[in-house]
Parts: sequence; C-alpha cells; structure tokens
Amino acid sequence: MFTGCLVDSAASIHMSGNNPDFMIYCQLMWPNLLHIASSGHTSHLTAIGSLPILMPSGMLIVKNVYYCRAICSTILILGQLIDRGFAPLFTGTCLRLLSRDNVLFNTSYIGHCWYLIRTPHAVNAISKSPLHSAQAWHEFLGHASAKVVPEFLTRFVPGASRVDWVNCFCEQCARSKST
Repeated sequence: MFTGCLVDSAASIHMSGNNPDFMIYCQLMWPNLLHIASSGHTSHLTAIGSLPILMPSGMLIVKNVYYCRAICSTILILGQLIDRGFAPLFTGTCLRLLSRDNVLFNTSYIGHCWYLIRTPHAVNAISKSPLHSAQAWHEFLGHASAKVVPEFLTRFVPGASRVDWVNCFCEQCARSKST
C-alpha cells in the first residue's frame, strides 16, 4: 500500500515503492542492494523511472526515481530538488518548495518529517478516470490543440497515447474559430 511522499534532507536518491503513478523507463541490469535505515532491512533497487505527483498547485514531475519494492512511500531528496531549481522556504516546522516557475508546493510536518500535500483522493481519482476518445481528452484538457493533447498523453498518461485522432472534430472549437 502506498502511503505518501516524504521530503528527506538526508537520503541520497529519490525512491518509490509500489506507487501506482510510478513510470519505469529503465530496468537495472544488476539490481543495487539498498540498506533501509529505518527498519534495518535490505532490499533491491530494480528500476529507474519518473513520478508525476498531482498537487493542488499543479503537477510535480520527479525524474530519476529508483524503484524499491520494500518501501511503502516515496522519498524525495531535498538536495536534488534544489539542484533542479526548487527553493526551500522554511518557517518554523513548515516547508514550502518554490519551483523555477514560481509555483509553491506545500508540505505537512508530521512525526519530524515533511510530506507533500497532494490533491485529495476524489479529485485525483477523477483526473485518472479512463478517457479513451480523442474528443474526451480534447475537452478534458480545456479544448487543447491536436498537437498538445497527444504530447500530454505521451508524457503523463501511459497507455492513453494510442487514442485515435483521425475522427477528432470539436464543433465548439470550430464555431468559436469561425466568428
């Protein structure tokens, strides 16, 4: 079971367990042994991928995340986020991450750890509902262009990139362009 996204200032790599959003882009030929400090156990890092995290302020896409079946959350490394252009803003126990695009990502401080505040489950479930037609994706993405939608699907929605675009025609867009 997946339990959340922890922002860690001491670990050395981004890691994720059985997160349903994790997208593998490279299987490791020789899995790396990982010593889990909190439990004293060992496990193996078996793949590298990316992790899109839907949050109230937008989508955070974290690349170069290692997959480890033994952990039940995602661990994001504060130092690597800083290297990617994020600025940590601390106020007491509150941590906010400011992206290069000036988007603020908030955390909750629980048990001496910071956890990213994610979009509520109901909204997240709606955003992941299967939309199989080109028309549905076009409307779902705010009447985005035929060039933008396939690119979005390829980058963020595995398996949906095979949507049939041949018969996609939006009457509402056609009417608005004709005036």
